[in-house]
Amino acid sequence: MRYPLWLWWLIRLVLRPFTTAWLRFYCQRRGRRIGRDTLPKRRGLLLVVNHISDLDPILVQWACPRPVHFMAKQSLFEIRGLGRLMRIFRAFPVVPNSADRKAIRWAIALLKSGECVCIFPEGRLSETARLQPLNSGYEMIARQSGAAVAVGHISGANQILPYGTTRPVRRSVTISVEWQMASTVLDVPLLMQENDEKL
Repeated sequence: MRYPLWLWWLIRLVLRPFTTAWLRFYCQRRGRRIGRDTLPKRRGLLLVVNHISDLDPILVQWACPRPVHFMAKQSLFEIRGLGRLMRIFRAFPVVPNSADRKAIRWAIALLKSGECVCIFPEGRLSETARLQPLNSGYEMIARQSGAAVAVGHISGANQILPYGTTRPVRRSVTISVEWQMASTVLDVPLLMQENDEKL
């Protein structure tokens, strides 16, 4: 079932101040959103982002001014309540570590229609917060859709919600999401590696 866009905007309007306050409480610092003004506002946009915490999808949407469709692993949609919430926030399922043609076709169709889609190309959370090998599916999606590509780099989230935990930890840390536009999809691995080396 697809939920109407107005419902997404309504929930975002309610949750955005809550998310900002939550970050201030747990991080004890103001979160940073860098480069969000460089993101195109209307054309198809593919976000390619590192994956260091279960907080990442929330942070991507917090840092992106547009509604984002997330490609998320299929098993999450089978969790009662969570699956419905994810669909409201415009996520769609993908079978991990496979050439899921249905998910790829849907991502391409969304991008061709001018939507914004987020992919975590590592395919799973990083246990160390360092960049893992990238799956190549994002390249096909970018080329066949003709969408603009932005590389996102999240830092600090793994210190608040470490790998393998479900309870956040209150620490003095700055969580940031930084966007960089890629000239071509071939620039993505280099940009992600450069961001990883900043850690």
